[in-house]
Amino acid sequence: MAKRSEHKGGAADQPRGETDDDSTPVDQVPATGSWFSTSADTDPAGPTGRGGRPRRRNPDLHEEGRPAGGRPTGGRPTGGRPTGRLADQMRRADDRPRRDDRPSRDDRPHRDNRPRRDDRPSRDDRPSRDDRPRRDDRSGYEDRPRREDGAHRQASATAEKPLRGAGLRLAEVDEVEVTIEKLISGGDGIARFEGIPLFIPRSAPGDKLRVRITERKPSFGRAEIVSILQPGPGRREAPCLHYERCGGCQLQHLEEAQQLRFKAQAARDNLERLGGIEMPPKVHVVAGDPWGYRMRAQWQLGDTPHGRRVGYFARGSHDLVAVDQCPVLAPELQQHLTEIQAMAPEISHRRLDACVGDDDAWAVSPSVPGLPREAVRFQVGDFTYSFDAGCFFQAHRRLVEELVVQALGGAELADAEGVAYDLYSGVGLFSLPLARRYGRVVAVEGGREASRYGRRNAQLNKLGNVECINQAVDSWLAKLPADAARVLVDPPRVGLTALIRRALLDQRPRRLTYVSCDSATLARDLKILKSAYRIVSLSLLDMFPQTGHLEAVVQLERNDLGGE
Repeated sequence: MAKRSEHKGGAADQPRGETDDDSTPVDQVPATGSWFSTSADTDPAGPTGRGGRPRRRNPDLHEEGRPAGGRPTGGRPTGGRPTGRLADQMRRADDRPRRDDRPSRDDRPHRDNRPRRDDRPSRDDRPSRDDRPRRDDRSGYEDRPRREDGAHRQASATAEKPLRGAGLRLAEVDEVEVTIEKLISGGDGIARFEGIPLFIPRSAPGDKLRVRITERKPSFGRAEIVSILQPGPGRREAPCLHYERCGGCQLQHLEEAQQLRFKAQAARDNLERLGGIEMPPKVHVVAGDPWGYRMRAQWQLGDTPHGRRVGYFARGSHDLVAVDQCPVLAPELQQHLTEIQAMAPEISHRRLDACVGDDDAWAVSPSVPGLPREAVRFQVGDFTYSFDAGCFFQAHRRLVEELVVQALGGAELADAEGVAYDLYSGVGLFSLPLARRYGRVVAVEGGREASRYGRRNAQLNKLGNVECINQAVDSWLAKLPADAARVLVDPPRVGLTALIRRALLDQRPRRLTYVSCDSATLARDLKILKSAYRIVSLSLLDMFPQTGHLEAVVQLERNDLGGE
């Protein structure tokens, strides 16, 4: 530390390698010395600079600091002048003009000698826009390739232009002839044009059609039927007069047996292709009455050229299709549709939900003066359910009981001491029968009215082991315990959220029942859940005849149970 403080001294503390004897030869100066002078004799400004640090001066740049003996008083290292980058910097510094050599202000050109603005060429002397070469006058313009006419462009598109997507190829055509391969989930038929999938509503497998392209996407397209060149097997004339425009049904042009077969195959395709699911050896398929089955409906009201009417949205739009007769409605509901149609000018609502129950009871929501609003009751097996038109309840009045049977599964799933969790429980359709098999049931439902009816239904059926929780399922998940006896989920069409899937993987209930109305989202969820669960059984129920939708019930058990 003493040596370090010595090097920070002023003129009295000279660095090592300096000497007061100017006659000492340069080659005897210690190699560790500094060749920068710190002596007050070579720096008129004093021995130290800013901050108390020694001023360092380059003797080669400051000749006034070199003594008569030719050696800087501050010393220099053995070997003479510096080399490398420092030497280059010194040479560049030597080449710079000194301040005294710069021209004085008097020798610089005066402002008055500069060209004035008035001496510049005027705008009138500049070339005008009209004198510039026109686009047609540019060299080689006529030799450039021009865009082909429509017919030639369509013929040369695939030969000369690189293809960069289905949308580009479909842009070259308006109408094509195709053959329908199969139906997909939702009811559209699928065909291919030059390998590009085309989705065509109101088509049937085996149809040979001429279709018009209506939508072009990078990997697929959509089209509508221009003419049926040759009908496929099972095609028929739709029984409903409004079918061509109404968006309520998608498959009335197919016989019922064909509908169910094609929809079941579409569901299997989704589960295998999208979910990578290995299907169980046997899939239970259940059909119900194809007509007059709907005990619930959602009607739209709007103004038409014939006044305010009641009906359904048109296919693919929000245009109103006024409907007087709907063959899928339950007879009681059809009768009430006729009544509401007559009252339409007096109803200000834009949408009206309606439902029927037992004993000719019916209700609408929201309230309309002169129409019933109170709850209806409906018997399913041994249980009575109360609900109003604003609550969700299964639509097929004759298949609801079979759906409950498939969701509960066999008696081997019962656990009198265990707790079952019914997520998206609604008004308690599955909660009540689960309460007969488990010691306790926790029913979680986000809808306030539905949860209220679920609590009322548990009391109505004298079931004291059902706890109804009105809370969004995602926010309740933190309370789901690990290793629960059973969890049943009946989500909306969008399927389970990522948070719910993660909770099921983390908490791992011993058994899981998944009730789904969309096989595509079901396949997505099962693809993730299959790492922890295996499929025990799969049932498909045609809860929505004449439409492209199918209800699925999947029974799963945790992988480590080993089929016990």
